[in-house]
Amino acid sequence: MKRFFRLTALICSVLMMTVPLSSCSESVNGGKTDGTSLSEDKDGSDSADKDNDNNKDNNKKESDVIFSAEGGFFAEPFELELSPARSGLKIYYTTDGSEPDESSTLYTEPIKLENRTSEPNALSAHTDISVSAYGAVQKPLNLVKKANIIRAAAYDDGKRVGDIVTQTYFVGLDREKLYGGVPVISLVTPEDGLFGYENGIYVLGKAHDDFLAADPKNAFVEPWHQESNFTQRGKEWERVTSLEYFDTDGGGFSQTMGLRIMGAASRNETQKSFRLTAREEYGKKNVKYEMIPGNRRSDKTGAVEKYKSFVLRNGGNDCWGTRFRDPLIQSLVADRAFDTLQSRPVTVFLNGEYWGLYTLTEDYSDNYIENNYGIDSKNVVIIKRGELEEGEEGDEALFTEMYDYIMNNDMSDDSNYAKASEMLDMQGFADICAMHVYINNEDGIFQNNNYRFWRVRTPDGTCGQSDGKWRILAYDTEYSTGVYDGGQSADFDTVSMAVNGSGKIDKELPEPPYKMFVKLLDNQSFKDMFIMSLCDMRNICFEKNHAVAEMKKFAEIYRPLSKDSCERYGHDPGEFEWSLGGLEYFLNARYDRFMNMITKSFGDRELKKAEVMILKTDGGKILVNGTSAAPSADIKASYFTNYPLRFTAVPDDGKKFVEWRHMGNCTLSDESSADITVDFTSDFSITAVFE
Repeated sequence: MKRFFRLTALICSVLMMTVPLSSCSESVNGGKTDGTSLSEDKDGSDSADKDNDNNKDNNKKESDVIFSAEGGFFAEPFELELSPARSGLKIYYTTDGSEPDESSTLYTEPIKLENRTSEPNALSAHTDISVSAYGAVQKPLNLVKKANIIRAAAYDDGKRVGDIVTQTYFVGLDREKLYGGVPVISLVTPEDGLFGYENGIYVLGKAHDDFLAADPKNAFVEPWHQESNFTQRGKEWERVTSLEYFDTDGGGFSQTMGLRIMGAASRNETQKSFRLTAREEYGKKNVKYEMIPGNRRSDKTGAVEKYKSFVLRNGGNDCWGTRFRDPLIQSLVADRAFDTLQSRPVTVFLNGEYWGLYTLTEDYSDNYIENNYGIDSKNVVIIKRGELEEGEEGDEALFTEMYDYIMNNDMSDDSNYAKASEMLDMQGFADICAMHVYINNEDGIFQNNNYRFWRVRTPDGTCGQSDGKWRILAYDTEYSTGVYDGGQSADFDTVSMAVNGSGKIDKELPEPPYKMFVKLLDNQSFKDMFIMSLCDMRNICFEKNHAVAEMKKFAEIYRPLSKDSCERYGHDPGEFEWSLGGLEYFLNARYDRFMNMITKSFGDRELKKAEVMILKTDGGKILVNGTSAAPSADIKASYFTNYPLRFTAVPDDGKKFVEWRHMGNCTLSDESSADITVDFTSDFSITAVFE
């Protein structure tokens, strides 16, 4: 539903917007901007009064410490000067990420900033951060890249005045050579909150020792199922963190946010994912910055400019492979009738130490719905894996009502199906099920995992999506496309598995959507919709030439960044190329085999296949069944003559649609219309003419 920006545009920004190193007296990132507020947080810590959204300066405490240079990249060592905003103030500072107080270093002379990479590793030397199935966790073999962290505060007669100011200085690090054109993020937070035994959120810690002590058998539980500090959840496991975002064009922002460990099994990885959340108690309720270029609102009314939260993702199941499986897959299905998460690669430093390559990704929440659709976040209900994630107590009954109606009524009866269609967005549900089937997702809907449904509690007419129907959200798609088998699972017949409801269920959760899917297949209209979605996935979304070309664009950006990240965590950089080769094999082989899987599974009616040539056109693009066809080359698609096709001609700016040109056994509903339905009995070709 949300249109993913073309990766080619991202590559252009990477190549054109890379900022050269500055001189020692001028930062390349001197133009920081602050984030602003938006909406209420679910922990109840933020004000619900959105009228105060634009009054971000009302509660802002101006800094009483003036830095002679803002954070950024510097070619040569230099001396940083700190000065009080008024006379009589004393300045105390730290360099290790801790919050300065009167026991910290008193500023009396300029601070020499230089390349710190030769200093011993500190945070990255920790090995108590994972339950390894292969022996002890390995420290980095080499010294990691390091930045200077300066945190300063002013004191007046023993009392702190104003806020703590945090700045990060990358001295002697060639940004263009090391990190290409991707943003660099610096996270700074006291070390104990991350690595302390009792409450450190990044370590095994006390929670793991307690888990082992509770039962000797627990030592033999799969590593990713063992409890640890980093598996704990909730507000008490959130750490206040200073974030600085150094964008590729010299812009960016700095803001204090809440940091938590993110993910399921991937929490046990040595490189963990983070969720960053803006809260009024930390200064601002929202980040107001276009962190993801080209990220458009789902209602197509403009760019996404506000983020309540976002995720720095390690790649999940693909974390030591390509790392971009999930972003690639979501980009290829971004025109379907469900929401997808947009993203961009970033480099992260933690307390001044290089922490590796991450993918900055949107984060689903009621605030995401508000930011993308303009729907009041307080009117949003989200069900995640059978449990209420967003909403009010009792809202889960709304999902149960829909689920029970579908499961307890005859869906072959069109009147019952019509009522069910008032409760569930059928096209979006059919589309996302077709996507899971095509990519052979082994950790999705058909395994009873990684699904979210959302709706408004009370229909209010805000937009088309505020009608009270349940809609589904796509995320975590990377346990797919043969991620662990080099693409060999392209041969696996997931169509039959889905239709028969015979998938492996790893997680027993209430009201599993795969059962609802099987029940809906009793209705011919839904079955036809699903078959057409399967065809679209193969012919348009994952058309092999287009999909492989997009994969290679991602690889061009991720490959050099992945190498350093793998070395940082002791992984073989060669895994990237192995994983990339497997992904390419899957995209090609799946395309070649998939139509036979469809015909095999739906043998209850005659399915006659025909080849449809969608020819390259200039001056616009052709949408097939509402999904963009790749505009840069001819497409040879396979469809069934049982189902008419819809084509829509969309002219580029300054162009207009003229006519359709076609050959073969096909009949157009209206030759002069830009939006047509085509009936066909055998192979045909079609293109649009623009002028």
